[in-house]
Amino acid sequence: MTSTPTATTGRDAVSIAISPERRRLGSMLIRVATVLLAALVILQILYSSGKISVGFGTWQPILVAYAGWSIALCTGLVLRDGETGWRALFVLPAILFTLALVIFPTFFGFYIALSDWNLQSATGRQFNGLDNFYQMLGDPYVWNAMGNMVFYVASVIVQYAIAFGLALLLNADIKAQKFFRVAFLLPF
Repeated sequence: MTSTPTATTGRDAVSIAISPERRRLGSMLIRVATVLLAALVILQILYSSGKISVGFGTWQPILVAYAGWSIALCTGLVLRDGETGWRALFVLPAILFTLALVIFPTFFGFYIALSDWNLQSATGRQFNGLDNFYQMLGDPYVWNAMGNMVFYVASVIVQYAIAFGLALLLNADIKAQKFFRVAFLLPF
């Protein structure tokens, strides 16, 4: 298959001509992979909550499916968008790390917060809604911990404000600029 450069008005000033069949194949690959991953995740959520009896014992097969989805997504983008798809391929590791290390743990932590997860019990996880939060708000130690957290967050904000003010003072266009630089940096 030969490709010739053509002028476009879209994302690129110069783009490689891609056949419509290749674009359709790439789009179809992206859609099928996304639907399969979504179906597996929904199946696992329903299995974990006890609504259905078919599913995986752990989330590990879903993570493998997630890796397969990312490969299919890259392949589909390259097929569909050509050179622009290769650019997306280089951004994909950052997106995958963000999803795996930020987004997934956030949602999984929220799921755990809404359940009673006793590892010694034979029943495993039991959904209990907001009961954990009601129990937490009734504990006096939580309010002490919240007060400590507010104090330390406020102290960090004050420290950053002082540091930012000193940095502005060191670079300000004033007569005493050299004095402030010497006075501030001399102890170090």
